[in-house]
This record gives sequence, C-alpha cells and structure tokens, in this order.
Amino acid sequence: MIVEPLLLFFIWFGVFCAAFAWFKCEEGIVDCEKFLREEKKILTKSGKYFGDELSNVRISMLDRDTNFNIFLHRITSSFNSTL
Repeated sequence: MIVEPLLLFFIWFGVFCAAFAWFKCEEGIVDCEKFLREEKKILTKSGKYFGDELSNVRISMLDRDTNFNIFLHRITSSFNSTL
C-alpha cells in the first residue's frame, strides 16, 4: 500500500516538472552562454559542461514565477530584435 503513492508521486513529479530547458543559438553566435549573459542578462550553463557544443545552453526552469516571467520577457525580446 505504501509503494503505490510513492510511485505515483515520482511519476507525477518526474513527468510534469521539467527542471531544465535546452536552447541552441544560431546565426553566427558561437558561444551562446556568453551571448545570453552579456546581451540579454540571462544566466545559463554552457553545453561544454555536458559534452555538447558552445552554441547549446541549459537553462534552469526551477524558479519563482516573477523570475520566470522576467526570463520570458528577455528571451522573447531577443527574438524580436533579430527579426
């Protein structure tokens, strides 16, 4: 009886709560971590730490709603400025 709720909790928590998002910078941006940090004030972790290219970054999605909304504003403004 105790195993079932723990299993359901694990499945619910593991499936519906993505902790990280992966982004890839294109259009001549070689170091995505540096670009996002210096130009858009977004903190990321470079793909080089995970055996990937510098053009890929990992972004934590575990934060407060206000910080997540700031992130969304900054990332969408970066797309709009390149159009």
